[in-house]
Amino acid sequence: MKNPDFSPNPNDFSVSEFGSLKHKGDVNYAVPLGSEGILTASSNGNVTYFKLEYDEAEIRNEQELPADINRILTNKGSTKAHYYDSGECSPCTAITVNSGYGSSSVIASCGEDGYLTFINSNDFILSERRISAVNESGVAKVFDLRNSKHELVSKSIPLHLPYWDIQFIPQTPNQIAACSENGTLSTFDYQPNFINLGNGCDMEIKNSYSHSLNQLSINCMDFNPFTKSGMVLSGSDSECIFIKKL
Repeated sequence: MKNPDFSPNPNDFSVSEFGSLKHKGDVNYAVPLGSEGILTASSNGNVTYFKLEYDEAEIRNEQELPADINRILTNKGSTKAHYYDSGECSPCTAITVNSGYGSSSVIASCGEDGYLTFINSNDFILSERRISAVNESGVAKVFDLRNSKHELVSKSIPLHLPYWDIQFIPQTPNQIAACSENGTLSTFDYQPNFINLGNGCDMEIKNSYSHSLNQLSINCMDFNPFTKSGMVLSGSDSECIFIKKL
């Protein structure tokens, strides 16, 4: 996120705090969205969008926006992405943003309920369309946010194990990858139903990968966007780092 308090001279700059805002639940993960937005994954199962904005009280009498004017962090909305079958909140553990869909981005999240969730983020930013998430029950979900009902677009069959991270695969934008408590890395195909958003379609695991040296949870992963094939780097509780070509 660009900090306007940075001096044009890279050798002479200062950093100041824009502001703080009370967050509901623990912040388990945070990613930038655009130049002035932040998405957070909460322990209460919510994905929340925060934005840095100018304080209207300060700029009301100003003809131009001063470079040093204070900005405030505002809560622009949240959606319940993860919950157990009982209705109890499930922590959202990670989120990722894919900007490879023309002018709009897709957001995915994972959670302790074992779901991957895709949500259309038009409720947050009008140009956004879908958000995805996973939870500790091993289920992935995709939501469409072009209306206030957050229609379910697709969901995966529950794995009944926690997912700890989720990433869009840069080389194949219609696929996502998620790493799990049982030491596997799984990929999913998702095909949102844009004709009838009210009827979601199920996602199934396309491939699963594991290693005999690792029987413990894979906690995080990342993809190299500059290779022709998907190359994933992941880390686990077994104190190992794995590199896999998908």
